[in-house]
Amino acid sequence: MNKQSDLLQQLSLEEQLQEAQTKIHLLETMMIEQSRLAIMGEMIGMIAHQWRQPITIIGMITNNTILDVQLGESTQEQLLEDMDLIDKQVHYLSRTIDDFRNFFRQNKLPQSVTMRDISNELLTIFGKTFDNNHIALTFEGAMELEFTTYKNEILQVFLNLLSNSKDAVELKAIENPYVCITVATSSNFIVFEIQDNAGGIPDEIIGQIFQPYFTTKSEKNGTGLGLYMSSIIIEKHLFGTITAANKNQGTSFTITLPIKQDPKRAYVY
Repeated sequence: MNKQSDLLQQLSLEEQLQEAQTKIHLLETMMIEQSRLAIMGEMIGMIAHQWRQPITIIGMITNNTILDVQLGESTQEQLLEDMDLIDKQVHYLSRTIDDFRNFFRQNKLPQSVTMRDISNELLTIFGKTFDNNHIALTFEGAMELEFTTYKNEILQVFLNLLSNSKDAVELKAIENPYVCITVATSSNFIVFEIQDNAGGIPDEIIGQIFQPYFTTKSEKNGTGLGLYMSSIIIEKHLFGTITAANKNQGTSFTITLPIKQDPKRAYVY
């Protein structure tokens, strides 16, 4: 009887453990979604910035074409040239939407990418914003090294870190601001260092930045989820590590990932 009771108790504990793990996984999934929605809000603003110039160009061309037609100064050659310019701007608008939309597609399987691939997407998404804020965004090191990962997961982490650097630069009015992403290899791992010169993080709180809902921003401007979810993605989903330190008048984040990701081991939401 005691053995049967012990067995039932063990089964009950296992069921409770399984239920707790399921709840934790669901909570993480919800928080990642919340973090992505926050990034989506920023992206909408970035799309608006990137669309402003081509829309202005299209407006100027159409206004000039209408005026030329009204004055009888329009020629077939000029019309074809104007239509070609409009067509190029429309293609740019369409390509921008595709680039941003790709970020929100779920990665069911890991894929082989290089930092060059990721940097191109980062520049598409953040390039105009960084240019407008006069922040130099550079990439160095093993840019062509192929590694296997869930691209959108690591892309979300980079977007969180770049967004934090941008906000810190704006808040502290840093002169000649920059963010440099360096790529290197170590054994079977790829190592990324994201370094800015935005003044760093106070020593008394740098150990808390990966905690949920911890933020140095105002309630209006920060959810406290970005760095926490970045650590969840890197450590639990991609089986890597992420650390932060103050260095060179700024913050340095170091991300280490396996060069080959096992799809049976990792999970994404």
